Amino acid sequence: MYTFEDFVIDCKCNDISNSVTAKYIFEKIILEKNIIEKMIRFSIEGKPAILACIDEIELYAKGKDDLDLGNDRVRQLIGKMVAKALVKYGYVPQRKIPIHEIKKNSKFKNASAFTFDSTIEALTLLFERANEKFINNNEILFDVQVSERTMCGALAIEISKEIDRIGYSGYYADVEYNRHIGNLQIYRKTIQGPKKEEVNINTDIIVHGRGNKVERDNLIAIEMKKSTANKKSKKSDKDRLEFLTKRNIDFDYSAKNLGDRFVFGYELGIYYEVDLRRRRANVEFYRDGIRYDIQEYEL
Repeated sequence: MYTFEDFVIDCKCNDISNSVTAKYIFEKIILEKNIIEKMIRFSIEGKPAILACIDEIELYAKGKDDLDLGNDRVRQLIGKMVAKALVKYGYVPQRKIPIHEIKKNSKFKNASAFTFDSTIEALTLLFERANEKFINNNEILFDVQVSERTMCGALAIEISKEIDRIGYSGYYADVEYNRHIGNLQIYRKTIQGPKKEEVNINTDIIVHGRGNKVERDNLIAIEMKKSTANKKSKKSDKDRLEFLTKRNIDFDYSAKNLGDRFVFGYELGIYYEVDLRRRRANVEFYRDGIRYDIQEYEL
């Protein structure tokens, strides 16, 4: 079970580590099942999740001298507690709303709070925003018909900027990252092939926590190809995305003990095919091992 002590370590907030009030708020209010369900319901309705427990938090903290809700940093940390509670259920921060617009008589009235979206919607939106900037800012790359690697680097830069903008703390967009941390060891990234064999992989772009996000490390895997590439190469990339987005329950580890070495469970897979002659990009989206959408973008 994720504890207050884990939260203090993850968020580097030793300034509240000895606060009994902060510990109670996190473990007995924010992580309480009914509150979690209420926060998810508020998220679905487009409301800031913290509204599901703001009254309980203020009531409990009233008169306590080890946690000042009037302090900006304390309010920010409570917001991070909410985010930590919801990430396990596939909800991530998306949009800030000023609290005073919804709740005027509150210690949080001068603060802003996040609404949360379900993972696949939020990650797709992250990609779409980054992709729009990639296309708008890199016309010269398409004009001179640079390599796939150069385009991947430019797209990864825009994804990194978007990660920073929306506050995905501890996540990175890496190009051709081929290492995997499992069972306290570092391996080459591998997937389970169609014959249950171990296959080395070198994905063009991945958005992940570099092994530091135990509950949710692998977010997005992207493979990019020019339209002039051969069919076998294109199929290989698409097959890889199917395997990368499968969940661990889809694998058979009976042949070899490779569970800690396989990479799986990416929440979103993207196959990005660039047609520089027609100035088009055809993009396929994958989840749970299945292609579920296709979009076309003008370059």
